[in-house]
Parts: sequence; C-alpha cells; structure tokens
Amino acid sequence: MDSKLSSEETLQERPKRELIIEEIIETEKRYVDSLDSILQCYLKPLKQMIGTEREIVSKRQVNDLFANIANILVINRELLKQLQATLFDSIGQIFINLVPFLKIYSTYAQNFNNALNLVHHLLETNPSFKEFVLKQQSMPSMGQQTLQSLLLMPVQRIPRYKLLLEDLLKHTASGHQDYTNIFKAFKMVSSVADFVNETIRQHETALEMINIQKSILGLPNDLLAPGRTFIKRGKVQKISRKSHQPRILFLFSDILVYCSPGILETQFMYHRTITLDKIRVQDVPDVEQVKNIFQILQSEKSFAMYCETPQEKQEWLLALQNAIQDVRQSKSTLKNDPHRPTHLTAQDFDAPVWIPDALADHCMLCSKEFTILFRRHHCRACGKIVCHDCSKSSFYLTREEGEIKARACDTCIAQISREGKFRVEQEERDPLPHQTPLSGYPFRSPNRQSRVARRTSVMSSVYSLADSISSLQFQSDGQCSLCLQKYGLTLWKHQCHKCGRSMCGQCTPSMGECDPCFKGQLFHFRYRS
Repeated sequence: MDSKLSSEETLQERPKRELIIEEIIETEKRYVDSLDSILQCYLKPLKQMIGTEREIVSKRQVNDLFANIANILVINRELLKQLQATLFDSIGQIFINLVPFLKIYSTYAQNFNNALNLVHHLLETNPSFKEFVLKQQSMPSMGQQTLQSLLLMPVQRIPRYKLLLEDLLKHTASGHQDYTNIFKAFKMVSSVADFVNETIRQHETALEMINIQKSILGLPNDLLAPGRTFIKRGKVQKISRKSHQPRILFLFSDILVYCSPGILETQFMYHRTITLDKIRVQDVPDVEQVKNIFQILQSEKSFAMYCETPQEKQEWLLALQNAIQDVRQSKSTLKNDPHRPTHLTAQDFDAPVWIPDALADHCMLCSKEFTILFRRHHCRACGKIVCHDCSKSSFYLTREEGEIKARACDTCIAQISREGKFRVEQEERDPLPHQTPLSGYPFRSPNRQSRVARRTSVMSSVYSLADSISSLQFQSDGQCSLCLQKYGLTLWKHQCHKCGRSMCGQCTPSMGECDPCFKGQLFHFRYRS
C-alpha cells in the first residue's frame, strides 16, 4: 500500500520536475545568447576601434564597461553544453562540477555600478558613443534590449540559479538518484551567492571609505586597513572649554575619527583619531541647558558631546558600545599575555571632561575670583576649574614613550595619594600668611582642608566622570540666601565655612566667608579699635 502511494506521488511530481529542468536549460540558452550579443555587438567593435580614427571610447573605458564578461561567457557556454547533452537525472552533478568557477561573477558584480554610471556619463557627454549604442540596439538580433539591461543580466544570474535549484529540489523525490547532488549543488550555489554579495558589500564599503578619506583634509593615515569596515557617520556638538562646536564623527570597526565641517559641504577638517579598544562611552543625564549628552572617555583626552534628538543619541551610544565590545573581544587573547604590564598605565586612567571656562568665575576649591592675572587651571584628574595655588602638585601617567606629568587639584592629589594608583609629586608650600587689615587684629585664614571638605564638589569621584554634568544641575538647585538670585551655570553655589549658609559667588567677598560674616568681622575690629 505504502509503495503504491509512493509510486503515485513520484508520477505526480515528475512532470513538474521536467518542466523545471527545461526552464533551467532554456533560460541558460537565452542568457548565453545575451552574453554573446554583448561580446559581438558591443565589446569587439569598440575594441577594434581603439587606436584608430574611429575610436569612440578608450581601452580603459571599455574594460570598465564590460569587466570580465568574456570569461563569464566561457564558463556559461560550457554549462549550457553539458546541460543540453545530459539526461534529466544528472543535473545536480553538472552544477557541482561548474559552480566553483562561478565565483568569477564577484569581479563583475563589483564593477557593475561603475559600469552603469559610465554608460550614463558617456551617453550624456559622448555623441559618438550614443549614436553607436542606438545603432546596435536597433539590430534585429538585439530584440530592442538596451545596453544597461544586458549588463544587468550577469548580476541577476547567480540568484536565479539558486531559485531554480531550490524549486527543482522541492519537486525531486528524496529517493531520487539525483536528489543528493541537487541538494549539494543548491548549497554550493547559495554559498557562491553569499560570497558574491559579501564581495560586493566589501567593495562598496572600500569605495565609501576611499570617498571619506578624500573628503577629510589633513588625515595623517589611510583609512583602508585589513578588516576595517565603516559603520556610521553623523553630526554632533562638542562641548569645549569656551564654546560648543560642531563636529562630524566617522565610526569604523576599530577607530573613531572626528572632524570639523570644512568650507565646502563635502570637505571636513581632521582633528583626531581614537582607537576604540582604549575608550569608554557613557550616557549623561539631561540638564536644563543641554540635552542628549554622552561622553567619550580615554586616557589622553575625554570630551562630552550632544546630539539634536534623543534617538540620535541612543543610536550613537549603541553603535559605539557594540563597536567597542567587538574590537575588545577580538583582542581578548592579549589579556593572557605574560608580558602585559601589571602596574597602572595611562590606558588605565580616564582623562576627565573639562568643565567649560564660562561655568566658573571663582576657583572651585578656595572660591577666589579669577582675573586677568589670577588665571584658571583645569585639573587633569577631575576636570574642575581651580586656581594656581590649589593645583601646584602633579601625578604621573605611564605610557609607552615614558611618564607623562599631569597637573591636579589638591583634592584629587590627596585622593590619588591615598589610593596609591599613580606616582605623585607634591610641591612644598609656605604656610599661609596671616592677614591683618588694620592694627594687627588677626584675620583668621580658614583651614584649607576643612574648606575643601565642606565645599560642594563638582565631581562625585576623581575617576567617575559620568556624573559631571548632572552634578552641575545639583549645583544650580535653589537660590542664594543673601541676594536671592537663582543658582545657574554662571552663578555657582558656595557655602560659608563660618556660618554654613548657602550663597552665590558674588556674596562671597573673601576666603570663603559670606558677606555678613566678613563685614561683621571687620565691624567688630573697628569697634574695638
């Protein structure tokens, strides 16, 4: 009963199978005829004209138009010959024998877009070429097919083989003698199709990287490198010391290149190349003044930037995090390197994002007002803006070229010294002089460490910088208890070391004391005198 049913199913499937095989042979014949038409009507005549008075296009242009189509024709003529000579029971074996040679299609596919662009350009700018093409298209053997449609056929042929073999496999009984070979041929053609598609993708990526490289002025190194792929590009605003500046980011699989816009829309000025395995990217909460912020942290230079929309920000965060993870996984074997240094180096340290100059008109440690002579300095450990007196010490970062000296504020130096992560160089200081404004009454200078301990910190940690912008928001909460002005990015919150009240920098005339405490002290002195 089962064997009879199986025989009936085989009889029902056989006619469809034969139709598919006939379609494979017929489409192959039409395809070979089309390739031969390209060769006879276009390629050979144009080549014969090269170097003569009748030359229409150069030899290089002929090669760019037709690539290796002559070699493809040789392979497909052989495939057609074997298909026409074979029985219906050995189709699979024929494809198994010839599929490896179909990889030459990748060369043609890589050149296809350039060929179409060149045809369009020549038709627009070369009257002789346009006349020649129209004449060849009008030939009876061409069937009114355009040159562009003929050039498209090889690109479509490999996917067509895949569909035909898949259909043939579905209509071939599993017990058929050719079933195993058809299945194997289908897998091989699928692999060749993937190979051609991947080759096209790599070629297009390489062309895009070449175009990017040409557009960046001052780029020190070639962007093309083994294994490197292009991922994403976009415009952001970089938060700098003195202003917000537009930047163009180019993200690749192993590096991030950032530039500034050039004079022309298609040109960019090179700034820096960042290696992805040495950076971290962190999200930063929105504040009232700036939104959609994220930070890129590394040992040499860290910076914050923001996008126009939350969606753009999330896209950049995801793209950067994935690229960083991929490049670190590819280099994970280095973790087991016995020669890897065990001490902390510059790569183990994230440089801080510097707080913009406009956000502080007083030292963030001692509250002294900055002037033309009393200048700002940025701590290389936390990014705070401090004066010279509060940043006389330094710590050292170890790099391949040697130790790098980095200036830091007193608070960071104290923490670095306690943790012992880096070598510290502390400058010996003279004791603070007693100030006697009138007849020797001792104007007490508050203890610096207690003042630092009481001061509201801009950074929550020396080495944790993700909260820098959010801490600015904390600093701006509330209003001054004296002048009642609301705290903001240009009006900072301070705390009197004497009475503990909250006040702004304008109400802090000297040495971290509020205006009433300061005036009260002077009044008391004058009354006694």
